[in-house]
Amino acid sequence: MVEKLLKSLIEIPSLSGKEEKIASFVFKYLKNSGLKPKLLLGNNVYCEVGRGKRVLLLNSHLDTVPPSDSWTLKPFEAKIINGKIHGLGAADTKGNLAAMMEVMVDLQRLGEKSNGKVIFVATKREETWGSGMEKLAKKIKFDAAVIGEPTKLDICIAEKGILGMKVISKGKTAHAAIPGAKNTIHILAEEIVKLSNLKFKKKHKLLGLPTIQATIINGGFKSNVIPDRCECVFNIRTTPIYPNKYLLELIKRKINSEVEILSNRIFPKETEEEEKIVQATKKASPKSKIAGFFATSDWAFIEKPAIILGAGNPKQAHGPDEFVEISQMEKAKEIYKKIIQNYFQNEN
Repeated sequence: MVEKLLKSLIEIPSLSGKEEKIASFVFKYLKNSGLKPKLLLGNNVYCEVGRGKRVLLLNSHLDTVPPSDSWTLKPFEAKIINGKIHGLGAADTKGNLAAMMEVMVDLQRLGEKSNGKVIFVATKREETWGSGMEKLAKKIKFDAAVIGEPTKLDICIAEKGILGMKVISKGKTAHAAIPGAKNTIHILAEEIVKLSNLKFKKKHKLLGLPTIQATIINGGFKSNVIPDRCECVFNIRTTPIYPNKYLLELIKRKINSEVEILSNRIFPKETEEEEKIVQATKKASPKSKIAGFFATSDWAFIEKPAIILGAGNPKQAHGPDEFVEISQMEKAKEIYKKIIQNYFQNEN
């Protein structure tokens, strides 16, 4: 059933910000399976099953990035090749969305008494920095979360944050033939070198060191004119050891140019291994490795203990001819079910 469901999900285009059709499909699928889903704050699908004092959240997102020109297969046509389902979003993260949907259906059909409540939320716009979960997390109450993203079934208990900023060098225009004229391109080049040479000594055990990458640069408008402005956008990935605030202050001390903050709302996350949700997951999948998640997920907006686990290789995310292994997807479904059982064990 998970395989059939994933094929249906792939064949519904759901580029970020355009989730109406897939949200409607997920809503109807759950409703026709005997559940009572709701659409919250637009195209976020909410559903719950069970009852009890403790509440566990299952989360996966509905949207995908656009397909690149390097696809050789049809991105919206699910295709099975050698035990793998190819299609846009197969790994990131419709395979895990399908697995979680089927877990909710199984819980409802079997009438399992979990001694707790399970909430499933399929969110919109995760790929455009999480406006779905960002708003939902303020409205729903839960004790811990399982995030469905491609991890090769590793148990990710830490996630990097994002700091987006623009560095701007300013001066005056001048003729390119004038010796010694202040050149904002040269100034900014020096600033980029300073930031690329920053050294960090403390490596996070799961996430490693922070990264500072120049990703967009703009400057100049005519070949014989020294420009009065040059700017560079930086994508900075932070860790619990070197969080957003620390790196921002460090960068401002190291350079002389103007700094403009583009984004500072996605912070690094970490759950201690002793937390109940981690222990429940380790028991559910004892062969899975404890790892770190180097991208970002809806966890960014959750202030509760959480783990990220799912089928698919994270290297497949956003790549051409994306796929997920069917067997791994089936395992993910079983692991999710066992996590629920373990998490609510001994609850009254």
